[in-house]
Amino acid sequence: MTVAAAANGSSLIGNPYPSAIIWDPANASLYPNTTNIVTTAKVRNNGTGGPVFVDVLPGETIAAGQSFWVTTSASGGGVLNINENAKVASSTTNFYRIAADEVDELVINMYKPSTGVSDITRLRVQDGSLTSLDNFDAEKWDNKIQGGANQFDLSTITADDKSVSTNSVPSLSCSQQINLKLTDLLFDADGNPEASANYVIDFNPAGAFSSLVWTLHDKAANGGSGADINVTTNSSYNFTVDNAIPATQASDRFYLVISAQAINQSVGVTAVATVCEGTNSVITLTGSQDGMTYGAEVNGQSYINLAKGNGSDLLLELDDQWLTNGTNVVKIIANSGCVQSFLTSSVSIDKNNLYQVGSVVDASLCKTSSAVLTATGAPGDGSYRWYATEQSSTVLGTEAQFTTPTISENSNFYVTVANAQGCEGNRVPVKVLFVDLNQDLMVISSADQICKGNSLTFSAGNDLSGGSFNWYDSETASTPLFSGPEFTTPVLNESKVYFVAYTTVSGCEGDRQEVMANVANFNPILKANPVTSVVCEGTSHVFTVSGAAGSTYQWFDSIDSTQPIAEGEIFETPPLSSSQNYFVRAMNSLGCSSDKRLVED
Repeated sequence: MTVAAAANGSSLIGNPYPSAIIWDPANASLYPNTTNIVTTAKVRNNGTGGPVFVDVLPGETIAAGQSFWVTTSASGGGVLNINENAKVASSTTNFYRIAADEVDELVINMYKPSTGVSDITRLRVQDGSLTSLDNFDAEKWDNKIQGGANQFDLSTITADDKSVSTNSVPSLSCSQQINLKLTDLLFDADGNPEASANYVIDFNPAGAFSSLVWTLHDKAANGGSGADINVTTNSSYNFTVDNAIPATQASDRFYLVISAQAINQSVGVTAVATVCEGTNSVITLTGSQDGMTYGAEVNGQSYINLAKGNGSDLLLELDDQWLTNGTNVVKIIANSGCVQSFLTSSVSIDKNNLYQVGSVVDASLCKTSSAVLTATGAPGDGSYRWYATEQSSTVLGTEAQFTTPTISENSNFYVTVANAQGCEGNRVPVKVLFVDLNQDLMVISSADQICKGNSLTFSAGNDLSGGSFNWYDSETASTPLFSGPEFTTPVLNESKVYFVAYTTVSGCEGDRQEVMANVANFNPILKANPVTSVVCEGTSHVFTVSGAAGSTYQWFDSIDSTQPIAEGEIFETPPLSSSQNYFVRAMNSLGCSSDKRLVED
């Protein structure tokens, strides 16, 4: 929305959302492209007892449905854009809510007991503000009640003589004078003139202002000779206004003078002499001054307003980033609000850098037992610390190698390196992998059965990886015949039992599994019979054979021959001119052959 008004003119607008909003026109995320708007708004107090117009400061809340005044700071008007980000959940029924954060300010509350009416003015420190009227101030509006009847007004005066209900200044200094302005003091609750009236004025400093000494000067006190009242120790002051005594109703009757309480430079300062890198340091101030603000200077760099004194021991926390590795000189700054000085005592804090683990070596187990874990990286003045968990405080070992307790499942241990002062670096996990090597191996043979005089090949596998397979000729053999997934037996003439086991990279071997190389036992007794007993020269001879049913019979004309001259149960020789020896053997379905047998007639 656009607010059109002359410089320092005001416009009444309404909260555009059905919810409360945060008032902060200088915040671009809440009020984008907002220009020439004074940072303090005003709402009308339709209740009783307070000022007619109440200042709404940045960070305070305006209720849903609430109308409020905004003031422009330049001729031609200003622009006010309220983003939805300004909406805030609020169940309050009040028209505004004071922000929770404590600020450096003095709230002056003037109260009239006879009517129960009060008025408020504020003095506060604001970065970027001026001592003259600016966007951070709120001009004082006349407290006229319903029907236009007057009600008393309280304000402070800026450097350019403007009456303001909120007076924002860049800083305060000792002996600085703050002028108050009081008007319309002799009107009753209905706005009728009265002869005299009693008032109470309260002073409530907050933040760094609470450490200052506030002195109220009343020009009309003591018959007009004036008086100074310390409103730091006695925050309420009662006074009377009398129509017969003009000085009592003068608008410039009061002013405040700022001074500072004396700084006790002998407050005790102690700290732990050694801290670990990554850990904040804590400084103890013994018998801090109530209301005094304390900070620290670390190696020449100042960090102010760390804590406010409470009259007893006070803790100041120094961020780890403020300290460098090695020796740090820390001085304590005491600030009374307009004067600051160092305390007499200072402390030295040694910040020790942390050592880190360089590398670790995990371990694996194949059976319930202990494992040896290894870490590297500790320098000569460092030591290792082994823990069962990342949060454990129980040290299990202090050497580079650590032997774990008995383990039967996957486990993690943690190792760190501590320096000479005991400061630990990051804890690094070291793994123990428990591998179940007793799971069944899958073993495949190249044949279910072989003939004697041949070899058999076995292939082994499982779901594990990275290891190897060892083959043995007995269950107790210490030396494997072969290492690898495939094993070929030597030439076998009889069945033979072998054993295979899976072995991890670290040499951990599982149970041995038996495998059988089956050699077929085929050596039937063959019986060859001649069909005729006498053979004439130039004729053939016929033989029959039996003894290996289902087999193939092969006939040879020599014991050393490898190529049969005929196959079958019946064999007819070629025509014979002389005696001739013949041999027969049987071959089964596996291809196994029996011994050759001489055919006898």
